[in-house]
Amino acid sequence: MQALNLADFPVEYGILRADKLRLFSSPATLTLGAYGFPDNQTEIIRRENKTAKAVILKGYDHTGREKQLAMTIYDGWDSIELLHSTGTNPDSEKSVIVYGRTVRHKQYGYEPFLLISQVITKESLKDFTEEELFPIDEVCYTDREKHGGYGPVTILLKNGDKKTVMYEGMEGNLQL
Repeated sequence: MQALNLADFPVEYGILRADKLRLFSSPATLTLGAYGFPDNQTEIIRRENKTAKAVILKGYDHTGREKQLAMTIYDGWDSIELLHSTGTNPDSEKSVIVYGRTVRHKQYGYEPFLLISQVITKESLKDFTEEELFPIDEVCYTDREKHGGYGPVTILLKNGDKKTVMYEGMEGNLQL
């Protein structure tokens, strides 16, 4: 069975994910999207910082209230893309979904295992700061190849926080 180890933690305005792939068969295409953002003349902004990429959606719901959403992709993702839809959002006739996409090509080989991303939202059009959009300072891998295939992974945030994720044994250690 193909699987993922899911790991996330809160950041200001949203959540940061550090999911680990457990795929036994390739090729495989994976996507991870945010929710359907109401598309009432949405402004779409693309930003980059080192190897990270972000898409910011700024707009309004059907009542005219300001809102925005940003998705940032880091390690493991190939691209960040948009999907436009009609008749699928309960708030507005049109909507747009921002999502990360990656493809694993090799049947045998050591491709990146970790998929790091974040989704943040605001109920205003005030710009996200650079630190809010790109909160990661460094990702520290313990495996020799720096792909996250084994061992813990530590994420150092620009605000000084440090998050260490140990994927081994996660299934037997569910805590709320």
